[in-house]
Amino acid sequence: MKGRKGASSDQEYVNYAKDIGFVAATTVAISLLGFITLPILTKWLGSYLYGTWSLIQTTILLITPLAALGLPTAVLRFLSAERDPDRIREGFLSAVLTISSAGTFLCLILILCSDFLASSIFGDRSSSHFIKFASSLVLIEALSRVALVFFRTFRQIKAYATLLLSKAVIQLGLTVAFLLLGWSLDGVIIAFLISGALVVGISLSLALRRIGFQFPKFTEIKGYLKFGVPLIPNVAILWVILFSDRYMIGYFLEVNDVGIYAAGYSLANLVSFYLGPLGMVLYPTVSKLYDEGKIAETKTYLKYSLKYLMMLSIPSAFGLSILALPLLRILTTLEFTSGSSVLPLLASGLVAYSFYQVCLYIIRLVKKTQLEAYLLGISATLNIGLNLLLIPRMGILGAAVGTLVAYGALGVLTILVSFRYLRFDIGIFFITKSILASAMMLPFIKLLDPCSVAEVIISIIFGGIIYFVVLFLLKGFNKAELLLAKDILLSYKF
Repeated sequence: MKGRKGASSDQEYVNYAKDIGFVAATTVAISLLGFITLPILTKWLGSYLYGTWSLIQTTILLITPLAALGLPTAVLRFLSAERDPDRIREGFLSAVLTISSAGTFLCLILILCSDFLASSIFGDRSSSHFIKFASSLVLIEALSRVALVFFRTFRQIKAYATLLLSKAVIQLGLTVAFLLLGWSLDGVIIAFLISGALVVGISLSLALRRIGFQFPKFTEIKGYLKFGVPLIPNVAILWVILFSDRYMIGYFLEVNDVGIYAAGYSLANLVSFYLGPLGMVLYPTVSKLYDEGKIAETKTYLKYSLKYLMMLSIPSAFGLSILALPLLRILTTLEFTSGSSVLPLLASGLVAYSFYQVCLYIIRLVKKTQLEAYLLGISATLNIGLNLLLIPRMGILGAAVGTLVAYGALGVLTILVSFRYLRFDIGIFFITKSILASAMMLPFIKLLDPCSVAEVIISIIFGGIIYFVVLFLLKGFNKAELLLAKDILLSYKF
C-alpha cells in the first residue's frame, strides 16, 4: 500500500492482507451454506412457518444484545493489550458469568411474554410454543459472542473463523437431519440450539485451557459495564433499521408476506457480506495507525478499503437484481418468487449501508461514539415512518422503499459527520465508473436468460468478466493501484 516503508511495514501489510483473505474465504463459505439453507427451509417449511421462523430470529437478534450488555466489545477493548494472565482470566470470566445471568433472566422474560408476542406480533397464539422453545437461543447467542470474541481479542483469527464455519456446518447438517425426520420448525430450532451450544462449549474450553479457571471476584466488571452498556441502544436502534420492517409487514399484511420479504432480503444481503472480513481487520489496523499519528496511512487504508468494497458491492447489487427471479425460482418455491420485486431496492440500500460501516470507524477513532446514536436514530425514525406510510399502500415493496431511503440517509449523513474529523478520498469517479460497468453487463446476463444453477453460475462468471473489462477500459484503476493489486496477490502463497 502506498506509503508503507521498510520490511516491518511490508510484513504488517502482508499479515493484514492474509487475515482479510482468510476471513473473506470463511465468510464466503458461511454465505454459501446460508445460500443452501434458504431453499431447504423455504421448501420444507413453506411461507407461513418460514415467516414464523424469520420473526423468531428477528426477536432473538433484538434481545441478544440486552443479554450481552456490551461486554463482548468491552472484553475486546480492555484485554487486547493485556498481558497479565490473572487480569485476563478475571475480566473474561466476569464477563461470561455476568452474561450467563442476564441471558437466563431474559430467557425467562421471553417465555412469560410468549403468549403476548404470539398474539400481537405473530398473529397466531399457537406460535407461542415456538417462542418458548427458541427462548434459550438468547442465552446461547449471547454466550457465543463473548466466547468467540476471546479469539479476536488475542488475534487468533484462524481459530475464530474456524469456529464460526464449524457452527454453520453443524447447523445446516442438523437442520437437514431433523427436517428429514419430520420435525418441521421444532427441528430447525433444535438444530440451532445444539450447534450454538456446541460452539460455545468448544470456545470456552479452548479459552479456559489457555487462561485456566478461577471463580472471578468481579473486580473488573464495573468498568466493563460502564464501557459496554452505553453501546446497547446503538445495537437496538440498528436492529430497528435492519429488521423492524418484518414486524410491520407481519402486522399490516400476513406472516406469509414476511416469509416472502425475508427470502428476498436474504438474497440481497449477499451484497454486504464483504463487510464482515473487511471490518474484522480494517478497524484494528486504522486504530493502530491513527494512535501512532500516521494520518496519511490511515486515510490510504480507508480509501482503498472503500474502493475495493465498492468494486465488489456495486456489481453484486446489479447482478442480484437481474438474477433475482431465477434465483428465487431455483432456491425456493413459486410462492416466494414475488420477492424478486424488492431485491433491487434492498440491494441498492445495502450498498449505501457500506458507506456507514466504513466511515463509522472515523467516528470511533476520534472517540465521538455518541454521534452513532444520533445517526442511527435519524435513520431508524425515517425507516419506521416510511414503513408505516408505505406498507399499507404498497405492501412489501413499500418496506423495501423505506429500507432503501433509510440506508441511503444513514450512508450520506455518516460521510458528512465523519468528514468533519478526518477526510479521505471516497472515489466518486470510480463509483460512477463501477455503476456504468455494472449497467453494461446487465444486457448480456439478460440475454443468457439463466434458468438452472449451472446457467446462473455461467451468467455470474460472464457478467464478472464483462464488468472488469469495461471497468479497465474506463480506467477505473491507475498504474499505482494495479501495482497495489499485484502486491495483494503476491502476499498469498498458493
